[in-house]
Amino acid sequence: STPISPAEIPFETAQLSPMARSFYGENKRVANQAIKAAGYRFRFPTYRVALERMWAEGNWRDGAPRSPMRG
Repeated sequence: STPISPAEIPFETAQLSPMARSFYGENKRVANQAIKAAGYRFRFPTYRVALERMWAEGNWRDGAPRSPMRG
């Protein structure tokens, strides 16, 4: 069976805490040239690809976040 992605919810109507709304409401752009120049290779080319993989594999966990730098 193929997993079905959840429907996208418009930001304006999403039920978010004030802190989450503030965090997601800001546009943050970062450059990753320095980390790439140091030889780091990203597992996924974009966050969307990473989320799609996590959704497809059911790879969602509760608990403390894991750092991708620690493996």
